[in-house]
Amino acid sequence: MPGNDEVRTPIPAEGLQTKSTSQMAEKCLESISAYRKGPRSPLAKATAIQEITTALTSATPELTEAEINDALGSYLGIIE
Repeated sequence: MPGNDEVRTPIPAEGLQTKSTSQMAEKCLESISAYRKGPRSPLAKATAIQEITTALTSATPELTEAEINDALGSYLGIIE
């Protein structure tokens, strides 16, 4: 949107996170857990990554692009 130079700051502390952000994180961790308990095939890994990406983008109004990228990097690091 032209002319919209809004700067968003990261969520400062755990206690201030919204319920939906913590639910998003829980969904990401559930996907990782399911992957780790499963066969760890390339398809299972792709499914986990897709689920994580979907969960992160569902919180887009609450997270900045940088926060989403940081979180995705962290969750992908856990999968590896």
